[in-house]
Amino acid sequence: MQKESSSASSSSHSSNSSLFLNEVTMKIAAFNMKNLGQKKVSDKKVVNHLIKIMSQYSIVVILEVMDKSGEAMKLLLEKLNSSRSVHTVRCLSHRSRCRRSADGDSSRMRAHRLSVSLSQNKESPYGMICSKSLGRDTYKEKYVCFYRTEEVELKDSKQYADDQPGDEDAFAREPFILRFSCPSTAVKDLVLIPVHTVPEDAEKELDELFDVVTEVSREWETDNIMILGDFNADGRYLSKKGKKKIRIHQAPFYWLIDDDVDTTTRTSNDNTYDRIVVHGQTLLDAVLPGSAKAFNFQEKFKLTEEEALSISDHYPVEVELRPSSKKRRAQTPKTRAPKKKAAVKRKCEAAKAPAKAPAKAPAKAAAKKRR
Repeated sequence: MQKESSSASSSSHSSNSSLFLNEVTMKIAAFNMKNLGQKKVSDKKVVNHLIKIMSQYSIVVILEVMDKSGEAMKLLLEKLNSSRSVHTVRCLSHRSRCRRSADGDSSRMRAHRLSVSLSQNKESPYGMICSKSLGRDTYKEKYVCFYRTEEVELKDSKQYADDQPGDEDAFAREPFILRFSCPSTAVKDLVLIPVHTVPEDAEKELDELFDVVTEVSREWETDNIMILGDFNADGRYLSKKGKKKIRIHQAPFYWLIDDDVDTTTRTSNDNTYDRIVVHGQTLLDAVLPGSAKAFNFQEKFKLTEEEALSISDHYPVEVELRPSSKKRRAQTPKTRAPKKKAAVKRKCEAAKAPAKAPAKAPAKAAAKKRR
């Protein structure tokens, strides 16, 4: 594995950071960037969008990295840390402490959030750690994680051995496991398990993650474990029946991205491939309710479908953790009414589709193999 840190000085970091240290949420994301390598990093327009996206997060895990030498990721880190993208965090206002929802349920208090711009990336730099190249044949990928060194500390990392007797080589791309110290959040010790399943083996690989979590929990003596990434957990790769069979689809595992969320940029595809799953009640309690979602950069940056696809065929999935002073019991995520078809309609409009549209959105498109 490779670990890089920025040489940029942190002495000029805004004094606002100490003021809001225990009041801001921490945003974490996983993003399948689709064949991320030298070509994409060297494309000025594309990399500028990537930097804008990445700069929103305290920790962002990148999937489908095609960079055998590691030079492309070093260049991306350099560009990220030298950019003028502003690090904007969410500060929970004091008003939210006494504001209740309409039904009076204090456990569902709705937080009012203020945007607070702390600094530019060069003043609040990222560190980076890469897995080795992973894959069964000539096709290889890496997991790469970027994290703000002033907010979190990388305590440990390990590559899952994938050598259980009788069940060897369960994963084509073995999970790369990361342990962070997060002093300003409701959980101080956090383990991330990035995942990119092989589509045809999604059900088996997702089930095997139960064994990965069990091993990590025992070895590192923590239950605060988050699994995140491209699960391929929808469409023909994972049926509803198959999903119910996998061991990480029952307590104490909680799926934060609902089945109605579109995580793809293609108008013809509205599947929920990308997910975030948290393990244990303590970590679930630390999640800011309603914060788990896909970030629709196509809509945010007003891109056509072609422009969005030049960045990736996936949206990042993200979640926010409460600040340490705001910890309280969270509600188990509930399934909402489907929103995918509306998302497809918005994507059509963004791509300047013909104005004449049917009264009802088209039926859910069959998933297309894009790996």
